[in-house]
Amino acid sequence: MTNSISFYLDFKSPYSYLAFTQLPKLIERHDVKVEYISVNVLDVMKAVKNSPTTLLSPIKNQYTQDDLRRWAKRYQVPLTINRHFTKFSNDAPARLLLAARKMGCETMILSLLFKAIWVDGENLADQEMIISYLEKTR
Repeated sequence: MTNSISFYLDFKSPYSYLAFTQLPKLIERHDVKVEYISVNVLDVMKAVKNSPTTLLSPIKNQYTQDDLRRWAKRYQVPLTINRHFTKFSNDAPARLLLAARKMGCETMILSLLFKAIWVDGENLADQEMIISYLEKTR
């Protein structure tokens, strides 16, 4: 029997992208099936009365940027800090993820979305921008 894990991700989180890059090794090593669940970390933080200190504190933001570069180097994966970060939400990518699940191509779509956001630095503000990116990478 194959074990399963739930992978909670936020498309706007570079840490979600970095963790996603490591999943193939985990899947292979432990024969697990992954259920991908999109969440909005800022909404979760608001619900528990927390605040996004990396967005509010320049010092914490700089530390986080350095930390992300260290993890990307350790994992040997590319990482670009997306300058469009504040212009898009999780909504359109999350809807695409649900559609991809029904079509059986969820991991491929996640790979493309994370690449668009955290490697190519794309602005995925809406469905049209996502479609345009996906057509470009075909």
